[in-house]
Amino acid sequence: MIILSFLMGLLPVVAYAQSLDEAVQQTLLTNPNIQTSKFNLEAASALRRQAFAGFLPSVDVVLARGLEESDNTTTRATELVNQRFDRYERSLVLNQMLYDGFGTSNYVKQQDAIMVATAARLATTRENTSLQVAQAYLEVLKTDQLVVLSKQNL
Repeated sequence: MIILSFLMGLLPVVAYAQSLDEAVQQTLLTNPNIQTSKFNLEAASALRRQAFAGFLPSVDVVLARGLEESDNTTTRATELVNQRFDRYERSLVLNQMLYDGFGTSNYVKQQDAIMVATAARLATTRENTSLQVAQAYLEVLKTDQLVVLSKQNL
């Protein structure tokens, strides 16, 4: 009884008549584990670009404004104690890393290795998923043949 209900459940799958290549391609496009591995590879690639940015120059712009009260020898001498002053600050700083003890280059190498490992993990996930799809597909074909033979025997 259980086998018959299982076989009835497989009939709609056989009715679509999807080839093995189509089944594998569809699974590779929609499998959540593969999608997760792809996103992990994209994240590793972004981290690698971020690590490489340590070699590039950076520009920092600072603009600040605010009220200030000063109580020091200069303000006391001019009798400006407890008066509010409007303060402005502006700065532009350009930095370029010249030498950091090979920290940036080693960080880039580390991110390269992480990218390679993540790409290998994606390939492994794709291959394992393809194998599982092929096994399931062949199992459905085998079960379909068993149904045909059972009907012939009856």
